[in-house]
Amino acid sequence: MSSHFQIHLGCIFILLVFAYAILLSLKNKWVLKRIREFYLTLGFLTYLYFILADPKILYKFTGEDYNPNEVPLILGLISLGPMIRIILFDSYLYTLILGISGSLIFLCVRIPYAPGSKITTLSEICLVIVFIIIQIIETHKIDLRIKQVFWRREKEIVLKKDKDPEIGIRSLGINSDVEIIMDMCEQIKIKLKDVSKVIIYKDIKSVIKDSIADIEKIKWKVAHKQDIRIVLDPNMDDDDREYIEQNFVEIKKFKSEKSEKNDKMDRSFSDIAEILPRKASGRFTYHDVEGAIATFGINWNFDIWFVYDSTGESISLVANHILSKWNLYELFKLTKDVSQRFFEHIEKAYKFNPYHNACHAADVLHSFMFFVLSSHLLNKLSPLEIFSSIISILGHDVAHPGVTNRYLVNNKDELALQFNDISVLENMHSATIFNTMKKPGSDILSSLNQEEWFRVRNLIIQMVLSTDMSRHFEVLGQFRARVLGLKDLELNDSEDKALILSIGLKCADLGHSAKSTDLHKKWSFLVCDELFTQGDLEKEKFQTVSMYCDRETTDIDKSQSGFLKNICIPLYEVWGVYMNSPTVQKNCIDQQIANQKFWEDRAKYRKSTMRLDIIPDSAMPSIQRISSDPLLK
Repeated sequence: MSSHFQIHLGCIFILLVFAYAILLSLKNKWVLKRIREFYLTLGFLTYLYFILADPKILYKFTGEDYNPNEVPLILGLISLGPMIRIILFDSYLYTLILGISGSLIFLCVRIPYAPGSKITTLSEICLVIVFIIIQIIETHKIDLRIKQVFWRREKEIVLKKDKDPEIGIRSLGINSDVEIIMDMCEQIKIKLKDVSKVIIYKDIKSVIKDSIADIEKIKWKVAHKQDIRIVLDPNMDDDDREYIEQNFVEIKKFKSEKSEKNDKMDRSFSDIAEILPRKASGRFTYHDVEGAIATFGINWNFDIWFVYDSTGESISLVANHILSKWNLYELFKLTKDVSQRFFEHIEKAYKFNPYHNACHAADVLHSFMFFVLSSHLLNKLSPLEIFSSIISILGHDVAHPGVTNRYLVNNKDELALQFNDISVLENMHSATIFNTMKKPGSDILSSLNQEEWFRVRNLIIQMVLSTDMSRHFEVLGQFRARVLGLKDLELNDSEDKALILSIGLKCADLGHSAKSTDLHKKWSFLVCDELFTQGDLEKEKFQTVSMYCDRETTDIDKSQSGFLKNICIPLYEVWGVYMNSPTVQKNCIDQQIANQKFWEDRAKYRKSTMRLDIIPDSAMPSIQRISSDPLLK
């Protein structure tokens, strides 16, 4: 066996082993990231083999006689160029490196050692170099074409996105840090997807796909975090900003201020409910209260004041109606005496505040039931959850003193001391609900087993605590991130269902903002009256009056417009997306926007401050008194 044959065999064996080693290592991420470098090395070694193992060169190293009949390896060197381009993915840079290094080695070896005519040698050198240059030019053209296609497609994507902008998670005005981070993640994900569309290499596409999956994990962790910080729009009106900081974020101590498994648990609500007629009756007379009650939860603009003025009752009346119509008396083995006694205690515990009174609680229940009847919630909520919701809603403001948590904390009130300045009123409302059940003959949950009882208790507490306006943006931010970002809310999950019911209560609690303009004005002026009463108390104590609580300086039109724009509309927008109900959109959200425009238009023409008479403690505010106010006409 000649030495030439042994050298050829050894070189080919080494190249094959190296090539198979690369193939077997492709599963390794470190190798995969550097695959072009490995292919470049393989190409360089193959170039060396074809240059140094050519018969015209090899005989100089082995001492054997030159045989001109052997096949010259220059043919293999020329055919190697296109194959190298393929394994290097037409990379211009790597082809250039390999071409220049191969040409230099070929020149250095061929000129001094090649036998025969110098002209023949130069012709071979020119042939090889010209072919290598052609390969370099071709890869440069392909590389340039790929970049042009990439940027052209990228430009098309950008133009398309400009024409059809996507709805982001963030809203104008106020966002939680969760929503800001979620929105940033979503924008990064969109950009990665756009880049992936114009990438032709599978390994890079795979890395991008993994990165998108990691971003989704980050979004999930962020959306489920509990500690949420609120970020206000720097362009927000100063008065609105101060009002929101005072009432809609947690009270910060020592902070400087600008101014001071059974049927009840598993069955769907609609399975056991007596479905009410969907068509609301027309205008009511004082002799037709029963007809008015029949539209409770159906007619969005149901007026609880009409029922109260006609009967002197609100909570006990609507509670009996709902429990009867939806067969909850029978399902929970509940006697009407116990139910009536419990809800009468709750109704009497409400104070005669202008706004936070028993009629407000009954109206909130009506709004909540409207949401249930107008959406998929009807088929997803169990009777136990509806029962819990009725109790929590009718008691969510029980014994409300008519002042804010901030007022109680600043004045070191006994309630603030009792509940450690944390959701003072909401904790008091929850405690009052369950203390009422301890009164003789008032245990409305007596038929429940222990598991059901604790489930009801947990849901009531969570729903009532969610109405704390200092947690408004925290709860809204979490819900908005789940609905618009992750889109993963599941009514089969108990925690998700509790979040949905809590948001439903929050929307119902602010339901007056989406009622007909006349009804909305009545409730709005009652809110202002109550805030002005607090402002009067702060003046008596020589304290800084809270924003929008000074009857002498408050611009009601401006304050109500800002309240709807910054608080109510953002909440209802995401609620509308989740509900996906044309009925809710038409009756609630569209009307809410109209109400905001009403206050905005009034503010343009009206700059004076409205004064309202303080409602005496001896009488509940009546619709007649409100209607007689000339400012409402």
